[in-house]
Amino acid sequence: VAVPGSPLEELDANHQSLLKRIMIQENWDRKSLQVICKEYGLMTDGAIETLNEWSFRNANSPLIEDGDPIFVDTNLAQEILNVR
Repeated sequence: VAVPGSPLEELDANHQSLLKRIMIQENWDRKSLQVICKEYGLMTDGAIETLNEWSFRNANSPLIEDGDPIFVDTNLAQEILNVR
């Protein structure tokens, strides 16, 4: 649950849960990320886009670099979440 005034409030519960889950490591193979997204009822590409848009709004930088492996900027995520 997002703390009132937290940037997390901008994300729905499924994207909040996904963010918390993927912040544990920087590199993910696509198949693993697809499995996690499916658990939250999210499409992988849409989830990446949503989290990157959120990141741009809060830090003017992408959170996730889609490649093989997929890179998650865990430091940036922590910065955004600790801003307010």
